[in-house]
Amino acid sequence: MKKNQRLAIAALCCVVLTLVRVFFIAVFFITSVICIVIAESRVERCDGHVTLSQMAVDSLNTTSTFVETVVSSFLIFLIYRWKQFKFINFLRALPRQGDFWMWTTLWVARIFTNVLIDIIPGINQNYPVLIVLGFSLSFEFASTTILACAFTHVNIHTVKSWFAQHFSRERADKLLYLYRAILFTYGLRMLALFLYDSFLVARNITRQSEYRELDSVLLALDVGYRGSLAVFFFRKFFDFAVPQVFEETNSKSNSQVKSERTEEEKEITLELGQTL
Repeated sequence: MKKNQRLAIAALCCVVLTLVRVFFIAVFFITSVICIVIAESRVERCDGHVTLSQMAVDSLNTTSTFVETVVSSFLIFLIYRWKQFKFINFLRALPRQGDFWMWTTLWVARIFTNVLIDIIPGINQNYPVLIVLGFSLSFEFASTTILACAFTHVNIHTVKSWFAQHFSRERADKLLYLYRAILFTYGLRMLALFLYDSFLVARNITRQSEYRELDSVLLALDVGYRGSLAVFFFRKFFDFAVPQVFEETNSKSNSQVKSERTEEEKEITLELGQTL
C-alpha cells in the first residue's frame, strides 16, 4: 500500500471516529443534564421517567468511553509514527512538564473515584455494566492524558508546514480543518464532562456511594481535571496566527523616536558650529 493511500485511510478513519464521538457527546450531555435538572432526587440516578433508564445511560457512557479510548490510542499511534515528532525527546521532556504531573495526579484521583463510585457498587449490586464503566473510564482518561501531553509538543505551525510540503493546498487545508476538528471535539467532550460535574456540585447531588464525604472531594478534583483538559484542548484549537500589531507599532514608534533624536542632534551640531 502506498504512502498516500495509508494517509487517506488514516484521514478517513479520523473523520468517521470524530463524527461518532460528536454523536456520543451529544447523547451523553443531553440525557444526563436533563435527568439531573428535572429529577427531584439528590442522588445521581436516572429513574427512567425523564429520559432513559439508568442501565441505558450507563451502557451509553461505557460505549462512549471505549470509543474515546480507541480514538485516543489511534491518534497517539499516528503521532508516534509521525517523523516530525521525536518520541525519545518527548519521553525525556515529559518529567519536566508541569501539566504531566498535574494530570497524572488527578488521573490517580480519578481511579479512586472509579473504584468507589463504579466498581465497588457494581460488585455489590451484581451490575457488570457499572464495573466495566469504572475500568473503561480509567483507560479513557489515561489515553486522553497521554494524548494531551503529546499535543503539548506539537506546534500548529509545524503541522501546517508539513501539510503544505506533502499535499496540495486544497488537501492541506482540509487536513488542517480535520486537525482542528479533532482538538475541538476533545475540548467539547471535556467541557461536557466539566459542566456535568459542575451541575452535580451546584445542585448538591451526590453520586451513589458508601463514601459520600470522600466523594465530594473526589468530585471537586474531577471538576478541576476535566476543566483543565478542556482549557488545554480549546487553547490548542484556537492557536491561530495573530498579527504582530504591537511589534509593528513599537517598531514604528522606535523609528520615530530615533529620527527625532537624530534631528535634535543635527540641530545641536549646527548651533555649536555657528557659535564656534
